[in-house]
Amino acid sequence: MGLLGLLWGTHVVSTPFPRLALTAHIQAMGNGTMLTALGLVLRQTDLLSLNPIQSAIVYYGLNATWAPTISEALNSYWGAKQVLPISAQQAGATGAAAWQEHIVTAAHLIPVLFIVPPFAVLSWELFFGTRPSGHAKK
Repeated sequence: MGLLGLLWGTHVVSTPFPRLALTAHIQAMGNGTMLTALGLVLRQTDLLSLNPIQSAIVYYGLNATWAPTISEALNSYWGAKQVLPISAQQAGATGAAAWQEHIVTAAHLIPVLFIVPPFAVLSWELFFGTRPSGHAKK
């Protein structure tokens, strides 16, 4: 995701709505950083003790961040304004075709169902979960 953000950043100014393209760039860079850090945490078995189901929820759930990021990149060409009205207003976007608005909306609403559970699992395990042997709770 971080690589996508870096590559997309070079393309921002050439889109019809560069402010919306910048939103996609910032989203990709933020998500890329988050996913990299999370990958490092998941690989450190002495930090968290996740069972296979929890690991799958975190791994697959947070990969749903790709959908809104890609839709925001597409939106820099479309100018949809319903889901991100502040960015759209700043970009001068006047709206897109109904099907384009639906894609951007779905790409932001549906992934939330998959993105929230990983944070719940991680928060629970960080604060209340059992620590691997040798790590006491503070």
